[in-house]
Amino acid sequence: MASVGPVKPFHVAAAPRVPVRPPASIKIPAMFIDQPVIGLQVNLSDGRLTPPSGWNDIGWWNGGPAPGAPGAAIIAAHVDSDTGAAVFAGLGSLKDGSAIVIDRADGSIATYAVYKMRYFDRDHFPSDVVYAETGPSELHLVTCSGQWNRQAHDYSQNYVVFAKLVSDTTRAS
Repeated sequence: MASVGPVKPFHVAAAPRVPVRPPASIKIPAMFIDQPVIGLQVNLSDGRLTPPSGWNDIGWWNGGPAPGAPGAAIIAAHVDSDTGAAVFAGLGSLKDGSAIVIDRADGSIATYAVYKMRYFDRDHFPSDVVYAETGPSELHLVTCSGQWNRQAHDYSQNYVVFAKLVSDTTRAS
């Protein structure tokens, strides 16, 4: 995954935001994923989300909503590498209702259920939908898709999995 569509600039909302509780790890049982999450930034030169540096790393856009906060928490990872499949290669296997569990750094847990999956052309990427900063708490998983452009070293599309918050709990001590 070379990059994700441009991030819409954030505007400060009048309503107080939920305190940021960054994700520590992600579990996607249907894909046998259970691993730490790293922070991702936006590339200031082109406004696109910078993907994880490692092919099997999973990242959270730490400039956007945190899991459990209003809006969409963005999780991104590579679909493939120079030598084969990467961590999000099986993202297309998720179905409606598939569970995604986020363990946060503070010990709380946010559980999401997949409700739709979409392909978006890079030239018409709906940043306002994917990077929603208001509305119900969602989790959007993003990876590359479509045709590989050897010259641009990039894919023609992004694949996005949309999941809604179904449970937000705190671990028992």
